[in-house]
Amino acid sequence: LLGLTPNDYDICTAALPGQTEAVFSGHPLVLTGKQHGTVSVVFGEEAVEDWRKAFGGPITVCSVDNESIGQMAADYLHEQGRFASYIYADGSSDQFYQWWTSRRYESFVDTLREHGYTGEVLRVPVLNSSAHADAEHFLKAMEKIPRPIAVFACNDRAAREVVSFCHMANLHIPDDVAVLG
Repeated sequence: LLGLTPNDYDICTAALPGQTEAVFSGHPLVLTGKQHGTVSVVFGEEAVEDWRKAFGGPITVCSVDNESIGQMAADYLHEQGRFASYIYADGSSDQFYQWWTSRRYESFVDTLREHGYTGEVLRVPVLNSSAHADAEHFLKAMEKIPRPIAVFACNDRAAREVVSFCHMANLHIPDDVAVLG
């Protein structure tokens, strides 16, 4: 569409997870989203042909541009003109998902640099608000940097964790901390 080469593809189908597993049984599968109807297949071009043969017809492909997401987050937060510090809330400990969250983080930092921000952009894991260590680690990181703080969360789940951490510490959103997820 835009003359860009995609890094990955998300394929939407009416197939059930079990059907997808059967078709791609010869390929590495990531079943972390199976309970939500999602099966991730790690493959090369030959698997796309397997999919077409098994289910017939064209494949609808949706792709996420993680670099643009990081850039848009940095642009938006910078345009607010009020933040002294920035944090990237990384909600992924799974090795499979590290590539996309890293792309968002790197693009976020690069764009902030383009806007003239010279401070550190902390990359803090926020995996589970019920895990005391995660909350403690995040809040200690926030104590070390000036406010107001802008937090770009890698996804909605990480944003919810950040909001939970802020409530635990009586930090006011959006006055002390702004959260974008």
